[in-house]
Amino acid sequence: MARIMYDNPESRCSGSLIDKRFVLTSARCVDGNMAKAIKVVLGVTDFNDPTQRTRQDINIKKIHLHPNYDVSRIYNDIAVIELDGDAVFNQNVYPTCLHTDQTELRNGADLVEIGWGLTEFKTQSERLLAANLHYTPFQSCNNTYANLNDNRLNRGIVDTQLCAYSPGSNACAANSGGPLHIVQDKSTYNYRLAVLLFTTTL
Repeated sequence: MARIMYDNPESRCSGSLIDKRFVLTSARCVDGNMAKAIKVVLGVTDFNDPTQRTRQDINIKKIHLHPNYDVSRIYNDIAVIELDGDAVFNQNVYPTCLHTDQTELRNGADLVEIGWGLTEFKTQSERLLAANLHYTPFQSCNNTYANLNDNRLNRGIVDTQLCAYSPGSNACAANSGGPLHIVQDKSTYNYRLAVLLFTTTL
């Protein structure tokens, strides 16, 4: 996990380390419209705990937005942050694996989202939180959103997007840019990053 830090401390987004020099996140987290992203923090699960020794603060060198990203739409909302230095791998800092096999996304597949978003008390969490969700098939998801009057989804749900749902559980606000993982094997902590979080509720 990577937490993106801004020149405005009220702004909050997450990302995922995918290489020693690159963090994957949402384009809207780093397009400059919210605030200027200045660095990422790695190796921290609780920002209230000063004893966490694996913390790494790395400045941002460059931001690469998807070429078809449009701030007024919810498509191609992806970006890669190029770091100004290498992340040092340890037990709390390591690149995530990426999901590439579509057959893994079966109806009801277990997913988990993580981030430092808003809690049920509407306060921003300083401790890394997780929520368990289930994959919703593409057609079912598209049918659900078919009558939604939201110009940001003017093409409906497309096959590069993913829907997840679980009664009483949801991705939290301020978790944007963070990962939604497919659970490969919970006993060995084997996960695959499937999609970046953007929360839309009905």
